[in-house]
Amino acid sequence: MSKKLRFQKAMYESLRELESSGKKITNTSVIRNARFEDGTPVGKTTLYGRNASTGAFVHAEILKEIDQRRSSQQKAQGRKTKTETLSSLRREIAVLKEENSKLIDQVVEQEARLLKAMSGQHSEKHIIAGQESELAVLAIILNHLTQNTVSDFVGIEQRYAQKFRNDPQSGVVQKDAKRYIEEINRLKLVRLPVSSAD
Repeated sequence: MSKKLRFQKAMYESLRELESSGKKITNTSVIRNARFEDGTPVGKTTLYGRNASTGAFVHAEILKEIDQRRSSQQKAQGRKTKTETLSSLRREIAVLKEENSKLIDQVVEQEARLLKAMSGQHSEKHIIAGQESELAVLAIILNHLTQNTVSDFVGIEQRYAQKFRNDPQSGVVQKDAKRYIEEINRLKLVRLPVSSAD
């Protein structure tokens, strides 16, 4: 029997043993459990060997079989398969991107309203302060969503914090932002950090 056939036999036997014992099936567990007829381990690098000319996995069918049985085992245990998890995460990312886009639009709109108010068309002080507070809340939320990667939003939050550092309204803005972040966290699989909004 060729070395390839001996390896395949050891891998399939390992897979059957794990399946029948109810142990978790992964590439690592199948390799760790696999033994040749003489009891020696098969070696983990062999499973991932590639054809020198095509670059394809030599044991692609074994890898596929392990993946299928792992998915079957997860379904039987009521857990999501890797494909289902990835699909769910992709949907979640799409929803977050859509919400992020809406929040950006709101920030732009609030900033335009603020600029308009500051230009004298709506010069009442409380309107400007209210707009600044709303803008600061949105900037704080966006900074959490984008992990402080958009300098414009970071600048808005910093300017507000500097301008109102001794104003009680600053604490209200932080509490409002924290409340919205917590609400987003309750509705989503992906969690936003809450600590810096404290």
